[in-house]
Amino acid sequence: MKTILMLGLIGLTSIAFAQDAKQLKEIALKACDTQMEQVPAEMRDRAVKTCKCTVNKTDYEALLTAQKAGNMEKIQADATAVAMECAKEM
Repeated sequence: MKTILMLGLIGLTSIAFAQDAKQLKEIALKACDTQMEQVPAEMRDRAVKTCKCTVNKTDYEALLTAQKAGNMEKIQADATAVAMECAKEM
């Protein structure tokens, strides 16, 4: 769980430089696949589902607004809330 949460946070903060919400989501979905190469095979299926859940539940408009305002605390809080919600669903 902790590993998946950290991957999500890293993914969201690393994609915050895209131009719009649609681009952010596309980049995040690609990042799920790339990040999963580093996850042990026995955990990969669940990690992919959790990552994609996180991508689909993230409000990228709010992420862009917080990023433009330099509000990393909001970005991290939102990412943590979404990751926890997705973890509960799994």
